[in-house]
Amino acid sequence: MSNEFLYFDALACRYHFNQILRYCSWVEERLVPSFGEWEHEAEKYYNQRMNSTGYFPSLDPGTVSEEAFEFVLELAEINSYMLGMAIVGLYHLWERTVIRFLRREICHFMLKPEPSFRNYDRIRKIFLQYSTDIENLPCSSNLWELRKVANSIKHATGNSYDALKKSHSDILKPSSDTSYSHLPIQGGEYTLLGVDIHPTPIHFQRYKQAVLDFWNYEYWQAAGERRYPHRDNDELTF
Repeated sequence: MSNEFLYFDALACRYHFNQILRYCSWVEERLVPSFGEWEHEAEKYYNQRMNSTGYFPSLDPGTVSEEAFEFVLELAEINSYMLGMAIVGLYHLWERTVIRFLRREICHFMLKPEPSFRNYDRIRKIFLQYSTDIENLPCSSNLWELRKVANSIKHATGNSYDALKKSHSDILKPSSDTSYSHLPIQGGEYTLLGVDIHPTPIHFQRYKQAVLDFWNYEYWQAAGERRYPHRDNDELTF
């Protein structure tokens, strides 16, 4: 047997929790505010063009207004793509914290042979052998969606995107929530994202909370910090 149990101790949980929190704080406090606002960006572009000198000293205000609108649409695509990449990064960071945790618990910092952590299915299998189904936690549904969204953004089409469509997730259509309607964000199949996904800061907040909940020490303290193997597992296989 590789290890007697997986130990979700306070130190490990809080270390990974804070690692996730730092990443999310950067996205929410630095990246999202850089998106600007629809009207402000359009007005800024308009004023710069109208006040510029060059080959076209007398510009038509209507034409410049149309240019400003097109410019902000392009900016909205870029912002949506950046937010999508932030969601992809969040998933990969969660996966990395899980792998680090398993390496510590199973390999004891390489004192034992390292099992394969090559994909999510292997990670889940290892947890299952320690009586822990990571797809049956309070945060699991949002973690599942985060994984499918990340894979869909990376690969555009495939099993993850098909599963996401079957789930009827609200990230697959433009948001009707007006909380961030002032932000120039525009996703969709024919944008830089290349897939019919419409990420907003609300989705990022949802996925952030799921990842933080996974590393919430209070949850594991109540559920059982020590995750023991099934009794019928005479030998753990990785």
